[in-house]
Amino acid sequence: MRLKIFQKLFFTTACVLFVTLTLLFVLLSVAVNDETAKGKYQIVSASCDIISDNLLKDGGVVDSTSLSVMNSVSKVNSLDIFVVDNSGKIIACGCDDFFLTGGCTHSEAALSPSYLSQIVSDGTMELSSVGGIYDGMHYTYAESIRVPHGVDYYVISASSVMSAIELVKIMFGMYAVTAIIPLIFMFAAEYSIVYRITRPLKYMSIAAKSIANGDFSKRIPVMSNDEIGELSVLFNRMTDSLARSERTSKSFVANVSHELKTPMTTISGFIDGIIDGTIDSSKQSYYLGIVSDEVKRLSRLVQSMLSLSRLESGDNILKQNSFRLSETILSVVISMEQKISEADIEIKGLDTLTENVICGDRDLLHQVIYNLTDNAVKFTPAGGYIDFSLLRVNENIEFVIKNSGQGIPEKDIPHIFEKFYKSDKSRSNHKNSLGLGLYICKTVAELHNGSIKAESVEGEYTQFTLTLPLNLTKETQDERRI
Repeated sequence: MRLKIFQKLFFTTACVLFVTLTLLFVLLSVAVNDETAKGKYQIVSASCDIISDNLLKDGGVVDSTSLSVMNSVSKVNSLDIFVVDNSGKIIACGCDDFFLTGGCTHSEAALSPSYLSQIVSDGTMELSSVGGIYDGMHYTYAESIRVPHGVDYYVISASSVMSAIELVKIMFGMYAVTAIIPLIFMFAAEYSIVYRITRPLKYMSIAAKSIANGDFSKRIPVMSNDEIGELSVLFNRMTDSLARSERTSKSFVANVSHELKTPMTTISGFIDGIIDGTIDSSKQSYYLGIVSDEVKRLSRLVQSMLSLSRLESGDNILKQNSFRLSETILSVVISMEQKISEADIEIKGLDTLTENVICGDRDLLHQVIYNLTDNAVKFTPAGGYIDFSLLRVNENIEFVIKNSGQGIPEKDIPHIFEKFYKSDKSRSNHKNSLGLGLYICKTVAELHNGSIKAESVEGEYTQFTLTLPLNLTKETQDERRI
């Protein structure tokens, strides 16, 4: 995987760099060539003007002085200068051979009348082979002059384009160097960067495969403090969450299986005993009472599962009503009066509950109060107490329920509102909880834009605080779907 990512990144960057440098080279070459051509044309035109003026001054006579001037101008400017008569014959040349011997390879050529006809008196500037004298192109300037005795002459100066070509070659060499060196550095830098990026991804791939196979033990080493490092941290957190979810799910399945199997076995056994006469008719009412309790236990289990499913499915709707939360608390306590009496628990605070009216879903909040009170009754020892209080704090109302008892271990406090979580059941004789009650309480509280928290001191007390707004926000007031 590292090689594939590296190839994509390297070739993409290399292409961008290559295109950029090539475009820069082309633009620079065009600009340099244009400036070179302008300079060359200025030189050839100036040289041609010097010879024309000198020829006119001498009355069209090409003597040794004229040849010396032509030779000097030709050498200084590295160009060729010709004087051509109206028949196309080259009668003078600025090269050394013609200056010394009166003849050269250029003077052996003749220009065609058609070429001469293109030359006008004010000068012609072009890139040409000068009527075929040269094999390659030259920067050329030509003009016609008429001497006093009426003979037409043509003065032509030409400079090779090879100097411009050589300059482009030098620029191309510089371009090649400037392209290759950055590519080498880029290769090394990208290899290092991509290696650092893909190494954690490789670990993630291995860990993801392990997770897919049910192994949640793999973790990603955090090797940097950037986005990749942050991704590694989040991946590890996700793995921890999945591992915890897997454990709680397995625990849930085991608990549900046990909770379903136990009452169903009891119900089946007692009913079969009644049917086949194993249980004496005088004791049938007693055992039917046990069957009734087990059926109620199954009903509570199914109700918890249905509540959980409804809350998580998004099909529930808050049915808002204005009501006194104190009445709901009293209703719940009265419904548990028999349990409370049998457990010899002292109830405190009911006579001091405030009468604040809140807006919310009465049935859902009744379930929250019931779950919290039921938990308090379960975990309060004989002779203990449960203290209720209801306070207004700014625009919120706080319901606090506190019970004496063994309390909740500190390590369990952060997890007790998680779905399916159950702390050490050795703290209580009530071991049939599925770990859904407090999760439902938290979910309902949040649906009402409220919150719930727990406090506990082991060996002394446990306290839950439910905070609810007196009035739901405008967004929630229109029976929004949850």
